[in-house]
Amino acid sequence: DDTCVAGSVSFQELTPLIENGVASWNWDFGDQYTSNEQNPVHRNQTPGLREVSLTIVDSFVCSGTFTQEINWFPAPAVIILEPSAEVGCAPLEVTFNNLSEPIDETYNIRWNFGDGNTGTEISPTHVYTKEGFQTVTVEILSPLGCYNIGVFEDLIEVDSSPVVSFNYTPEVGISNFNPTVQFFDQSKHIVQWDWDFG
Repeated sequence: DDTCVAGSVSFQELTPLIENGVASWNWDFGDQYTSNEQNPVHRNQTPGLREVSLTIVDSFVCSGTFTQEINWFPAPAVIILEPSAEVGCAPLEVTFNNLSEPIDETYNIRWNFGDGNTGTEISPTHVYTKEGFQTVTVEILSPLGCYNIGVFEDLIEVDSSPVVSFNYTPEVGISNFNPTVQFFDQSKHIVQWDWDFG
């Protein structure tokens, strides 16, 4: 049976008592992994619908196979994000690499980027234009209704971009006889200046 916990799945062999005794158990988990244990524990690498089969061979080399479909669509136990940038000037483009597992395209994913914008991709890219700290939230809902949410307080810091402006005097009357001009910086959010007088 499916579980919302993204962990290993325990399988139990329930074959009635075989008179000749069981010589071997052959499990096929439907994802290229197998086991020869009687009651194995298996962790799926990706979510999905799997056909799991058990083939039992007795001491007379007679065999029987039982197959059952297993739905494995848990929500990730922990939501893990890797943003491409955490601090920068607006406009700041950030790609959120979603490292949570297991998830695939069948999951409903809802992002809140903290600035009023949302997204639904597994690993979206978003451009921040407003300055300040942004809290990012991601909700993950599996096809079977398993749910988890991750809230990342002040994950992204968007700094103000410089506002560049200046004026000068005299505004008129600049000539060979009066070549001196005084420039006055009126910029905002500046820590370094580089003037080019053409």
